[in-house]
Amino acid sequence: MTDNILHELSATDDLAEKAAIVAESVFNSLPEEMALVARQCVIFHWFDQTLVEALLREHALVESESKNFYEHILSLPFVESLAWGATFQDLTREGLLKQYALSHPELLIQAAKTAAPIYKTREEYGTIAAEAFYCYAVAGNLESVRGLFNSLLEEAIFREDWHYIDALLQFRDEAEQLLFGSSIPLTDQQWVLIGIAHRAQGELEAAIADYGKALAINPNNALAHLMRGTSYAEQHRDSDALLEYDRTFQIDPTLVQAYTNRGIIHLKQGRYKEALQDIDQALELEPTNAEAYTQYIQLLEVALSTVTEMDQAKKSHLQRSQPSEIEALLQQALAINQRRPSLEDLDVADTFSKLADVYTSQGMYRQAEPLRDRALAIYKFKMGTLGDEVIAQQGSKKSGWLSSLKSPPARIVSIDEDALEMLKKTSRTFFIPISRLPAGLQDAVMSGYLCLRAIDEVEDHPKLDNRTKAMLLRSISHTLQTTFAAGDFTTALGGYQQELPEVTLRVGDWALLAPPSVAPRVWEATATMADRMAQWADNAWMIRTEADLDRYTFGVAGSVGLLLSDLWAWYNGTQSNRIHAVGFGRGLQAVNILRNHAEDVVRGVEFFPHGWRAEDMHAYARRNLALADAYTSALPPGPVLDFCSLPLALAYATLESLARGDSKLSRSEVLQIVDQHTSGRL
Repeated sequence: MTDNILHELSATDDLAEKAAIVAESVFNSLPEEMALVARQCVIFHWFDQTLVEALLREHALVESESKNFYEHILSLPFVESLAWGATFQDLTREGLLKQYALSHPELLIQAAKTAAPIYKTREEYGTIAAEAFYCYAVAGNLESVRGLFNSLLEEAIFREDWHYIDALLQFRDEAEQLLFGSSIPLTDQQWVLIGIAHRAQGELEAAIADYGKALAINPNNALAHLMRGTSYAEQHRDSDALLEYDRTFQIDPTLVQAYTNRGIIHLKQGRYKEALQDIDQALELEPTNAEAYTQYIQLLEVALSTVTEMDQAKKSHLQRSQPSEIEALLQQALAINQRRPSLEDLDVADTFSKLADVYTSQGMYRQAEPLRDRALAIYKFKMGTLGDEVIAQQGSKKSGWLSSLKSPPARIVSIDEDALEMLKKTSRTFFIPISRLPAGLQDAVMSGYLCLRAIDEVEDHPKLDNRTKAMLLRSISHTLQTTFAAGDFTTALGGYQQELPEVTLRVGDWALLAPPSVAPRVWEATATMADRMAQWADNAWMIRTEADLDRYTFGVAGSVGLLLSDLWAWYNGTQSNRIHAVGFGRGLQAVNILRNHAEDVVRGVEFFPHGWRAEDMHAYARRNLALADAYTSALPPGPVLDFCSLPLALAYATLESLARGDSKLSRSEVLQIVDQHTSGRL
């Protein structure tokens, strides 16, 4: 080592600068062409022989020497071997980059321009694709940077690959920090996606900052306001969250999630009137919104608890204003219930009936009467002719039925009562047609639906990671393939009882609900679908092509059509076209994918194949719904045709609504379709 080098080393305390001095002295000892290529490789986080060959071609050097060049560079003391290539040691690279950015920026830029398309052609997603993004950024090719960054970001969110997003942002920062690097502006939508990634990792402050950057670019980004409000709410900054939701409505009053999120805060604050207004608006936009329904039930439970306390304490410890406040709340709740079909629910009816009981016990008949009337109307609507029996039990005089119903009326049903209760909680589309099936067939279809819903809840669980989902799904599948008892699924579901919903925890009950002569077919369908879902979880639901989409929709919906065909044949010998049965399931699933696309993207899931737009998925849905039409048109009149007609009609109407640019079916449209397909069948 020369005196000059020793002097340079003693003149600095910066370890990266020291490493660069040593490396540069080694480069100076190499042949000129080799030193030139070695210096260019410093810009890369990693490189291989193919990159060295490309750099040699750029300099019109002898390509046949590329292997020798690469092996010589690999032998340098500050170059490390990787399984897929080579890389400079971190300190050496840091020091050389800082030096070359000042002295040889053109060498680094040219190397990046040469390497970027080579990296890009090797991989669509992963380490190599990230290096392509970095090289395009160093080279100043902003058009390619924007397109590649957006596709990698969306794919990473789809895979829930949060560390990959962090790496992309680090590469972006590194490229910008080079003195010759260009600023790489991000769009407001990209900042929203980055915020979603940070929020998913629990980094709420970082997420809020990301949404702020999105709004600095586009103050009218409704999703950014919504997501910032959601992050504020998770920090218990309710006032800030409410302000963000209000801004969301000013920009886009059709975002259902904003209403349900604001409703949660209003419930927590005891602002029940405002919460009911949010529920009402959410159901106007999305008639079957599950979150709005849950909030409505919670409000009724609050009212029931308050009225019960009044009864037990004989009003002695309550303010005079409290009863009128609760009465106003219930009047508002009744009015909303009469407008929203999805609230015509047996749980709601039970709560109305309990409230009426408490008021009756206090002699408050004026308050009890509308609650009881509404409860009986719902029982009749949901239970058909059985509802008439309930009403008949009460007699024709008000005093008779007001005093006789001290608890919700017993429901004489032809299927397991718990299963019926669970069905109405989990499905608005299928509750009506299943509840109208004849005994026997009703049990079989109910069993199949609830078993499949049980595993669907695992697949869609918002908090379980993909590995856990795959494990739970396979455990359910394996248990169904044994001689099982209902309790065996407690073991199969491991320590996740707190995280999983009741419909999943009771999958054993639903499996044993099926008639013995057809139960094994239901078990086989559920076990097979659970295995397929586990495979999709393992692969992070990677849907790149239409063939992938076909496999997914067959696994979770087309196979359900085959199960239904088998149940029709088992019940009364009804035969159906099995190819059309697959189309029936696929068509309904494709409509669901379209309807929920925006929400899926928000939670980081993308079911559209790469390059597909909404019109492509519309065409896919219509192709399969045409098969569904053929399927139903060949069915004989009766319960099987009745079962299939309603969900198919709702699917077509939803598709038309989306094509018009509406986000959901309107309330009047849903009511009209339900009336058309249920009138005369009660």
